[in-house]
Amino acid sequence: MSLNFQQIQHEFTACLRDPQRTALPHNVPPQRMQIYRDLFYNNIEGFLAQGFPLLQRILTQKELWHPLVHTFFASHACTSPYFVDIPEAFVSHLAAMCDMPSPYPPYMAELAHYEWLEMLLDISAEAVDEGRIDRDGDLLHGIPVLNPVRRLVQYQWPVTTIDVAHEPTEPLPTALHLLLFRDAAFRVHFIEINALTALLLEQLATTPTLTGAEQLQALCGKMPNIDAGQIRHFGAALLEDLQARGCILGTARTS
Repeated sequence: MSLNFQQIQHEFTACLRDPQRTALPHNVPPQRMQIYRDLFYNNIEGFLAQGFPLLQRILTQKELWHPLVHTFFASHACTSPYFVDIPEAFVSHLAAMCDMPSPYPPYMAELAHYEWLEMLLDISAEAVDEGRIDRDGDLLHGIPVLNPVRRLVQYQWPVTTIDVAHEPTEPLPTALHLLLFRDAAFRVHFIEINALTALLLEQLATTPTLTGAEQLQALCGKMPNIDAGQIRHFGAALLEDLQARGCILGTARTS
């Protein structure tokens, strides 16, 4: 039987990904194929274990880690050739499993997403343009500038407190809002925030031409059940706190 090169490649890679359900390629000894299987699988598994250390520890204790990685390796079609993009593909794979019956913990996809975000911010190449920022600017009269290396997310599970010895069995009664960002010393931080703070941060991101005072005024209009004076007082202090932490960098230079 004559096989072309592409057919051989397809058979070879199919057997690498899913050896339990795929026949050996033509004329390839099993021992040699096993060497390649171990090489490729161990490479992917090691990369995922490094990127998701807490999830790996929890699932290893339940003897579920390697079955999960095998399933990902066999079935998920990664579209990027770069190793750095593998964790995002893994997170997408877990998100697709959320509504399926599974022995895996129900918080798994959110925990993986949280761990991935920490890594994403840690390696982000996005830079701060110091020339357009006044570090000592007035946050109320000026236009606050957000740290570009940040993420604002919400989860139904308490991802910041999950551990091998502390696994939740039920989702939170209200969503957990988290702000993650990288500071000037390249340290990644997370802050648990309330809905009001999350709304203000969303405004700062989506309407970046408003002054701090205008942002707080807009916030008053969105929350009519809260006293406007309290929002302005709380909001002014919040802007200062976010700057002190490194999430707000200063104000936009006007010249």
